[in-house]
Amino acid sequence: MIKNCINLICLLIIPVCGWSQINWQTLADNDDLSNSSSNYTSIITIRKNNSIVPYVAFTTSDTGKVKAYLNSQWITIGGNISSSRISYPHLFKDNLNRIYISYVDMDNGNRLAVKTYDTATKQWIPLNGNNSNLYVSSGSVVNTVSQLLISHNNWMAFDSSNTPYIVYAEMSSGGNAYVKRFTNNAWQLVGTGPVSSDKASGVGIALSKNQIPYVVYAAGTGSTGQITVYGYINNNWTNLNVPPTLSNGRKTNGARHTAITIVHDSLYVIYMDANNRNVATVIGTDLNNINWFQAGNLLSSRDASYLNITHDTTGNLFACFIDVISSGSGRTVARVMELPKGSTTWNEIKDSSRAVGVDEPSQYPEINIAGNGDIYFAYLKPDANNLYTPRVRFYQMHVQPSTSVTVTDNGNTVTLSNGIVSFTVDKSSATITNLTYNGINMLAGGYRGGQIYWSWNMPNYQNPSNCTYTLVSNPQTNGGNFAEVKFHMSWDGSPSTAAMDVDIYYALLNDTHGVYAAAELSHPANYPENPGGEWRMASYVGSMFNWLVVDSLRNRLMASPSDSTVSVPGAPPEVSLYKTGVYANHYEDKYKYSADIGDLDVWGWVSTSQGMGIWVTKPSGEYYNGGPMKRELTAHMGPTLLNMLNGQHYGMGNDGDIAAGENWKKVYGPFLIYCNSTPSGTSDIPGTLWADAIAQAKKEQSQWPYSWFINPDYVPDSGRGTIRGKLVIQDSTDTAASPANMWIGVAIPPQSTAGIKDFQLWSKNYQFWVKTDSNGNFTIPHVLPGTYNMYAFGPGAAGQMTKTNFVTVTPGQTTDLGNVVWVPERTAPTVWEIGIPDRNAAEFRHGKDWWISDTFPSTNWAKFLDYPQEFPDDITYTIGKSDYHTDWNYVQPYDKSVQSQAPIWKVKFTLTKDPTPNTMAAVYVAYASAEDAASIVSVNGTNITNPPTGIYPPNPSDAMVREGIHGAFGDYRFTFPANLLHAGDNEIDFTLRLTGGATRGGIMYDYIRLEAWGTEATTKKYQTITFDSIPPQHLGDPDLDPGAIATSGLPVTYTSSDTSVAIIINGKIHFTGEGTTIITASQAGDSTWLPAPDVSRVLTVIKPRQQQIIYFPPIPTKYLGEPDFDPGAKSSSGLPLTYTSNNPYVATIVNGKIHLMNVGPVTITAHQDGNDEYLPADTSQSFQVKILEQASYNKLITPNGDGINDELKIDHIEAYPNNRIQIFDYTGKLIYQKNGYQNDWDGRINGKLVPNGTYYFVFWSKNEVIIKGAITVIH
Repeated sequence: MIKNCINLICLLIIPVCGWSQINWQTLADNDDLSNSSSNYTSIITIRKNNSIVPYVAFTTSDTGKVKAYLNSQWITIGGNISSSRISYPHLFKDNLNRIYISYVDMDNGNRLAVKTYDTATKQWIPLNGNNSNLYVSSGSVVNTVSQLLISHNNWMAFDSSNTPYIVYAEMSSGGNAYVKRFTNNAWQLVGTGPVSSDKASGVGIALSKNQIPYVVYAAGTGSTGQITVYGYINNNWTNLNVPPTLSNGRKTNGARHTAITIVHDSLYVIYMDANNRNVATVIGTDLNNINWFQAGNLLSSRDASYLNITHDTTGNLFACFIDVISSGSGRTVARVMELPKGSTTWNEIKDSSRAVGVDEPSQYPEINIAGNGDIYFAYLKPDANNLYTPRVRFYQMHVQPSTSVTVTDNGNTVTLSNGIVSFTVDKSSATITNLTYNGINMLAGGYRGGQIYWSWNMPNYQNPSNCTYTLVSNPQTNGGNFAEVKFHMSWDGSPSTAAMDVDIYYALLNDTHGVYAAAELSHPANYPENPGGEWRMASYVGSMFNWLVVDSLRNRLMASPSDSTVSVPGAPPEVSLYKTGVYANHYEDKYKYSADIGDLDVWGWVSTSQGMGIWVTKPSGEYYNGGPMKRELTAHMGPTLLNMLNGQHYGMGNDGDIAAGENWKKVYGPFLIYCNSTPSGTSDIPGTLWADAIAQAKKEQSQWPYSWFINPDYVPDSGRGTIRGKLVIQDSTDTAASPANMWIGVAIPPQSTAGIKDFQLWSKNYQFWVKTDSNGNFTIPHVLPGTYNMYAFGPGAAGQMTKTNFVTVTPGQTTDLGNVVWVPERTAPTVWEIGIPDRNAAEFRHGKDWWISDTFPSTNWAKFLDYPQEFPDDITYTIGKSDYHTDWNYVQPYDKSVQSQAPIWKVKFTLTKDPTPNTMAAVYVAYASAEDAASIVSVNGTNITNPPTGIYPPNPSDAMVREGIHGAFGDYRFTFPANLLHAGDNEIDFTLRLTGGATRGGIMYDYIRLEAWGTEATTKKYQTITFDSIPPQHLGDPDLDPGAIATSGLPVTYTSSDTSVAIIINGKIHFTGEGTTIITASQAGDSTWLPAPDVSRVLTVIKPRQQQIIYFPPIPTKYLGEPDFDPGAKSSSGLPLTYTSNNPYVATIVNGKIHLMNVGPVTITAHQDGNDEYLPADTSQSFQVKILEQASYNKLITPNGDGINDELKIDHIEAYPNNRIQIFDYTGKLIYQKNGYQNDWDGRINGKLVPNGTYYFVFWSKNEVIIKGAITVIH
């Protein structure tokens, strides 16, 4: 406790700017990380929510652990690294802060293993979760030479695409160094074999800025060796030839404990120099001009070990090691040194109180330079019981960022600022009255002057008032990193106001581009009943905002607040007819922009004139009411931006009554109100800002739950758990039922005064939902502890899975459910179906434009009003011929003022035979919405509804009049004797009766199917399109095949929403300009298949790539039998090449070389795929492959050195591999023989010329005699 206080004081005294500390600070001491004898340490740091979080790996009794410093305490991450005994754990991170760990598996032959930390399951898993990816090496990587046990036996690095590379020494096969990279979901060898034939120790790897991996090791069979550096250049491991002695006399051939780093274009190696008192030494070279030099002075006094080297973002080098200081001292001092960029002197980073080093005695030191430049240092040191345990120190190298947070109390208001944004809050009402970003007030000119405020209807409309202000987190106490303010409103005891307490929170981090907002509602047990109702945050954003973005459909220029409007007779009061402006003669209302909260990450407004955006992000869906398909308002004319945290539109989330005596509270958020901007000249301002806002929302989701939010009722991640499993749909009559893309979630039923059991109607609890993957797998992260009901629904099966009290969540644990089996309810097999059981009507007619109304002088202010004109005779739908995308309306409306009778929708179909006798059949109806309507179904003229006047669909809602595509879901199964059906033509009718005296109402169908035994209908098949997302493309790139596939196998067509960005030519995308467009994949169907629902993907076209040239020298005629040869092509880009042969019968490519197969012509093409900077390139060379009809040679040798007939030369000897020669004198005596003859006999034996005369020889190739001949020697 005393140590933690000291640390806190140290943090508090760090000034905001202009100062760097001069002492190491302690994060882990004595037994903070382990109270048992430990071994090894490794450390990385990750920036989270503007904080640096160190992660430390170590072993205790051969059990691997990783701990992170979170919320001022060390927390175990992912449990044990492995169930095996391990050694040599090393932590690494890629550019996306994904954590990797390598280690040696002692229980599996000391093989090298690699895992990554899965943030969803909070477990260490093999890469891609595949156990076959666990091991990298074939055998042991542990060097048995005692002095080398502490040298690195593996190391990892990452390229710019976050591909991991790893180097290791395979001791089971000679100790050669190997490099592998994880690509195509597997570890694959870099090169064709080991880096070299050397026995390697102290291996290290680093990648240059042009993505070339470089490897270092000490080559030798003893305890020291020659420093050796290889680079994988042009697909070959190339030796950088470190000289044994540098120009200054420094030796490199007695090296041990090597490590490597690359800074810009310079490569550096640290090593222990056995030729000079075992001191720590660093050498380097410019990769563009190899010339090895000593980097700085010597680092240690003598006898250095455990060497590591790294660098910061500005190019300063850092090294750590253990130093004995003087011969025989017995000391083991942990030291950290810095070589500033441009300097030639290593400076020690130490406390002013120490003469040398950070600490002693110590072992296994490792450093990491954090993103802010601070040094984090881990090592082992004996504790009070003389047990070596891990220690962690950090050293602040740089000043605090300039974007420090400040809080200014203005009396009635308070202002928070971080140099990026500044906002002012009215203390009494918790209303933000000014939000300035990049010097512009984002609320200026908005309604009521522009404001961000909170309100509720429970049942009367209220805003926060008479709030008490509290500064929860003062940035002056945390180095200007963070501020949080709270505004508390207590219930005033009036029966006309909501009986609850309200807390509003705002927070600002030093790098926040916006405002974090949150709220908590509380109902103490001594409060009377509160009826519940709507609860929201609303923003009247500035008048400069003119473009609204909800989703790909609602993404457009909006009317101006100054445009004139008139009310619309017969329409809800929210509907207006615009008389002026861009929407003149258009009907507008706020409901057109409603959306499913579960489908959104972000929504907001854009100012096309200022190039700025303001957005509501959704870091989590847990605090919204009504489940994942809760449909709510998002934004509308005004301009107004909403976050309906507890909306009650569309018949969902309305069970919010709080009983007298009920103790209830709920935290909403925090969520980020995000501000962004584009550079001047940006062509697609809305698209660019939206893409950036989506990326920010994804970042917020990855950081949920936030570690900085200070609220005792907001549970941090350590207090939450994870649920995972696999949804399995067991439908004996539909074996193709797919568990893919299904919503699956958990909720604890809240106390309900009305006894509501449907999660769609709940508002008081938290709900946790995700979608399954293509195989039904799911992981639900960050779940609060408790025992939950589990639910599932979606397109793979009709109805809903409900499992009561099914899963218990424990903090910090992952609950693995295995297979979660759902047996959907049904009466009989499916005969035919209409629609998709996805709880909305989007697949039907007007399913994409339901929100677009007619224009004046038409009085149809909403799409449902078009029905009488579009279907004057109602709907007749023929199974197998009709298409529900166009022939089945999204809603069945009935307006007595327009229609003379209730609409009757007829479904006609032909059965192949009578259903099975004495069985029951059913019409299953799933309702997307039902408004003031009872549903009636008849089969071949017989009303099968009970009661005959119609059933009331469960969960009625007003989605039709409020221009939604669905409301609360409900379903009903109309069962009847199967003998009402018969072979041949049949008809089932669907109609409705208005209820409760209503004059207008309607039904939205989600999905309908007929179930019966022993018969079938002639139907078309439903098809879908699989269309992967399109990565950004470069202007000038070759036309792109979008790659969409229809399940029918029929060809897919495409359209582009913006032809100035891309057009479609011959089924491929041709790029016409920079910007963003929507590529839509369509399949129109045929006589067997229905049209597939369109699938759209966003395409961004960015700046062109450079051309590259491939230099490919001509290839001369080759003769069959010649060895494989390198084609010798090179690219001007320096990127690696691949080769192809147009005639594999003549020549093929083997390991990047040309392999001759048969005689004939052949063309070899050199290809470079290109990258983000360069376009692809190709060039070719042609040559002939011939066969030698008869071997020939020179008959005379005159070895006089004139270059003519100086040796016995066999023509095209390269065509005779595995050859040998024997030469005899005239007596038959063998005078010369050689295997692998290379035209090098010059008439000499043992350096002396043979006598003049004639000699005889036999020349073999592959044990076949090629020549028996005579040769005359004259000299």
